[in-house]
Amino acid sequence: MATKVPQRVNRLLLLVERLDLILIFVFAILVVVSLSKLIYDCPKLAKAFIATSWPSTEGKIIWSEMTRKEMVALHASESKTQGTRISAANYEVYTPDLEYEYVINGEAYRSNRLYTYTTTYRTEAKAQSILSKYPKQRKVMVYYNPDKPAIAVLEPGIHDYATYLVLGVSFCIGVFGLFVCWLSAKKLQVSKTRFG
Repeated sequence: MATKVPQRVNRLLLLVERLDLILIFVFAILVVVSLSKLIYDCPKLAKAFIATSWPSTEGKIIWSEMTRKEMVALHASESKTQGTRISAANYEVYTPDLEYEYVINGEAYRSNRLYTYTTTYRTEAKAQSILSKYPKQRKVMVYYNPDKPAIAVLEPGIHDYATYLVLGVSFCIGVFGLFVCWLSAKKLQVSKTRFG
């Protein structure tokens, strides 16, 4: 009976070791993906926050319309009988396009930036609701970069709150993944030294 317990323990440790390796691999992927998202989004967020401290001046909308673009999404699927199939799905995105003029220190400028980042919308109604705030000839507040007055926006800061949500979730997944990987590696090391 004494010889069967170590065999069971060794099998169990082998199973736990494999599960730990799988967990480490899965969370390592989550860490890489979430850190990539953080690295990608941080400059965008920084620019948006810096723009909230830019000075403002009065400007005027000189052009305002919506642009519609047709996009194609490719999907790959595999089946045992047909192999890999690539299918395409068309969808449309909408962008509120506008241009405005403003004057800084006697020099006239034009810009077409609504935000410090480019945003497209999946629904025409959402893009139209933003565009309706900026009809042609409307006077607006323009926020401009004091070092480069040609760079200006109408709405400084982040207005796409999904970015905050994605960034927060990405960060939490990354931290949690790192913690789980560390715990798994520790547990695996303790198991190997204990039952060796």
